[in-house]
Amino acid sequence: MKAVLLTLALLSAAPVALAGESCASPDAGLPAAWSAWSRATPLTAATKAADQPEVALGQAYAAQLQPAAQMQYEIEPAKGVTPGSFGGLVMLTVVTGDNYTVALDGKAWIEVIRDGQVIESASHGHGPACTTIHKMVTFPLTPGVYTLQLANAEAATVKIEPQDVAISNGIDN
Repeated sequence: MKAVLLTLALLSAAPVALAGESCASPDAGLPAAWSAWSRATPLTAATKAADQPEVALGQAYAAQLQPAAQMQYEIEPAKGVTPGSFGGLVMLTVVTGDNYTVALDGKAWIEVIRDGQVIESASHGHGPACTTIHKMVTFPLTPGVYTLQLANAEAATVKIEPQDVAISNGIDN
């Protein structure tokens, strides 16, 4: 019985694989454009817009989020705020207009905001099989400064990486 419980625990913690695939080395097959995913830089996400740290395209961050009760969102998240969840704000500057994907390693609601307006996503989906990328959301962005607003995260830390779709080697959704 202990062996069965241990096996179930290990399977529930393993990255999701497509049928017939093995995930002996999660993230080993990520394209070079996503190589930063395995080298996330620690970052503390802000509770209000004035304190946002800036993130860079092509860089992964292990973002320390804040309790939902402490968040001062500029715009209420479209999914509302779940009590007991976590959130955070980070700033992204875009120089060239293009589609940009934001990858996350866990469950969280992500919105991109500029000048008080939520930017509607162009697409969303899961990350590639045998990776720790849980969610990928693509947004059409023009040059400017944006807030990446995270809400309703189940965990206090989430890995996040914004990436230009033009260089992401086709693994975006």
